[in-house]
Order: sequence, then structure tokens, then C-alpha cells
Amino acid sequence: DITMTLNDSEGGSDARHVYLNVSPVNDPPTISGVPATEVYEEMLYSFAPAAADVDNDLTDLTFSIQHKPSWADFDETTGVLSGTPQDVGKTTGIIISVTDPYGESASLAAFDIEVKNVNDPPEVSDIGSQATEEDTTTDPIPFTVTDTEGGRLLISATSDDSVLIPPNGIDIGGFGPNYAFSLLPGEQRELSLTVTPGANQHGTARITLTVNDGEDHTETYFYLMVTQVNDAPEFTLEIANQTTEECDPDAA
Repeated sequence: DITMTLNDSEGGSDARHVYLNVSPVNDPPTISGVPATEVYEEMLYSFAPAAADVDNDLTDLTFSIQHKPSWADFDETTGVLSGTPQDVGKTTGIIISVTDPYGESASLAAFDIEVKNVNDPPEVSDIGSQATEEDTTTDPIPFTVTDTEGGRLLISATSDDSVLIPPNGIDIGGFGPNYAFSLLPGEQRELSLTVTPGANQHGTARITLTVNDGEDHTETYFYLMVTQVNDAPEFTLEIANQTTEECDPDAA
């Protein structure tokens, strides 16, 4: 209600009233937030933008996304982008927007998310229990090794009983108890080892195989039973040749 008054020099006046109606104009919503642009594979990623609207309730707003990563889920009610990537890669040009009931919208600046590698430890197959006789080398014992990323690996074999199974009694592919080699990514290598017990030893030993890729390692173990074998007796004292006189039968 606006009042306009007109006065003259004689003291007269007149007034008029004008009514001004201000119609509401919808303001677009706003959206803010700084999303992380890197995540390691097999780790959870989550980003929640913040939205505001002076003319509408937040529950009336809807969210949308362009170029969503294939490994992620998107909540159109909250705008939360989340997921756990399993492989390395990069998604570019991601845009998250918010829209009000009248079609007005706002968007975050486009961003990228790069999934970085997390080293996977190498893998080695299980080996069942083995047996051999005393003083007898085992047949080749097969096993397999693989590594997701590939690269240089070192296999080491040890025994918990160095008398029964001495360190030099374990042989991996002809290279002794330690063997270094390279694998292509995802390659599976078939290997074998032999075990030679210490001389005249019998019993049971636990043999551990450790595969190391420089960052992580994996272990497996098996038991080797060495059974006793009866050894033939041996003279341990040298007896010199002996002489004696012939016996006289007429002697008293």
C-alpha cells in the first residue's frame, strides 16, 4: 500500500492510495562440494554434494548425473555418488546437477575420478602332505604361482627342522631353496621342488614356501614324513689277519 499526498500553499491536500503486488519469482537451487578425484581399487568411494534452495524444500529437489562411473551407484534423492571400484581406470567429465520442481537447476563443475592400483599379493597353490624314505629324495612336488600385476617374484623354501631337512636339501626347479623369476600380468607358472632328507634322518618336518613380489608375500606349507629304513649292520672295527699254531693231537 503506497500513499501519495498532494499539498497546496493554502493548506489544502489530497491523497491517493496505490497498491503494489509483488509476484514471487522462483530462484534456482544451488549446489556445492569438492569431490575426491582419486580412489584406490577395492576401496570405498563416496561423495555427497550440498544443495540449497530459498524457495523450495530440500525434499522437493532431485539430483542427476552425467558420465557416472560404471562401478558406482548414484542416489537421485540425496545426490550421493558411491561405490567400490575393482579395477584401475579413469572416468572423465562427471557432472552432478540438482533440479527444483519448476525445472530450475544448478550443476557442479565437471570432474574426473581415477582409480589407482593396489598391489595384489602373489598366489601359490596348496601342497598336500608328502612322504619319502630315509636317505631318499622325493619325486618332484608340483605347485603353481601367479600374480595379478606380474613382475619379479622370489620363492623361498625353508624347513622347521634343519637336521631332518637341511637348507641345501630343498631344490626349486634346480635353483636351490631360493628361486627368482618374472611373470606376465595374470600369468600362472607351473613349478616343482624336490626335498632330500639329511643322511640317516627320519621324522616329520614342516616345509614353508614363501612367494614375495617386493610389496606383499604369500605363504603355503606342507608336511614331509621321512620314514625310517633299516640299515644293514656294518663292521666298524678293522680286524687284522691273525695266525695260530696247528694243534698237536698227541700233546698232553
